[in-house]
Formats: sequence, C-alpha cells, structure tokens
Amino acid sequence: MTGSLIGTVRDTGGKPISQAVVSIASASRHAFADSLGQYHFDAVPVGRVEIMAWGYGFRTAMVDTAIVGGRQLRMDFVLRAVESGVIPATVQATGSAVGVVRDTAGHPIGSYAFVIATSSGHNRGARADSIGEYRIDSVPLGAVRISARRLGYHTTWVDTTITSPGEQLRADFELHVSTVRLAPMTEDGRINHSHHR
Repeated sequence: MTGSLIGTVRDTGGKPISQAVVSIASASRHAFADSLGQYHFDAVPVGRVEIMAWGYGFRTAMVDTAIVGGRQLRMDFVLRAVESGVIPATVQATGSAVGVVRDTAGHPIGSYAFVIATSSGHNRGARADSIGEYRIDSVPLGAVRISARRLGYHTTWVDTTITSPGEQLRADFELHVSTVRLAPMTEDGRINHSHHR
C-alpha cells in the first residue's frame, strides 16, 4: 500500500521558494519545488516518514508524520531565512568542506546537485558547479555529516570530523541513479536498502 504527499514551500512572508528541496529520508526520495513553491510525491510507502525541506539561504525544516495507504497527505513548509548574525564572528573556529559530485560512470553531476554539511544542529549548503565541484565554508568544528543529493539519484553521505580551525575536508561523492535496481526489491518494487555509501 502507498499514499501520496503534496504541499508547498514558502518563506515567512508567504513567497514561494522555487527550487527548494523536499526529501523523504527513509525512502531516499527528493523533489524540487516549482515556481509556485509546490511539490509532490506519488507512491510513498505507508508508515512513519521524516520529511525535510530546505532552500539555499534558509534554515532546514523537518517534520515526522505518517503516510496512510490510499490517501493524500498535505504538508506545507514555511522556511526561515538564515540570519546574517548566525555565523560566529570568530571565523578561525570553523573549517570548510570541498569536493566533487559524480555519477557512477565518473561524470560530474553539476546542475541541481546540492551538498549539505550538518554540524551542531546547523546546516550549510552549496550547489555543485558545472564540473561537479562544491565548497562549503564556515562549518563549525566537531562532528559533521556531509551529504550530496540530486533529483533522480540516491542521497549519499559521509560522517567525519573537523578537528582544527581552518581545516579543509575533502569529500567526493559518487551518486547512484535511483531507478537502477542494484539490490533486491520489496513488494512495491522499491530497492530494499537503507543507504548507498
């Protein structure tokens, strides 16, 4: 049994956030909001799901809910802009992350590929350029999860640590196309796995 999920992504002033990314973590599925801020997912497996929405320059919003078979769930997000004062004045207390995002054939995945560094409960993101390269600055010291995502590909991440001020981590990613069946499938035809690493 499956259900569907629809909604909008807007800022606190009610303006649609075009190209905001909405993710269903448990299913490794992602969608981009359109020019009206609208997104949708079809054939979402029933059960508890964690849904995340984010846009460049906005704080990430997350919600835990449930998908009911045969029903359509509406989940609207209001994202708050990242305040200019949230970055510590002591820039020396942060590090950075760089790397490249490629597909399994080694080709750069540039357009619409996003990389997010999550550290101390805060997210900082960057979009890969035309040759797949990205750079994220002002990442707080300590444990950090760096994840890469693009519509049509499975999200991939790595857990690492920035130990010293000014340290630059390199994390290159190889994303697998989500439609390729590389593992046993469940009854609804989905790949039976948790993550690609």
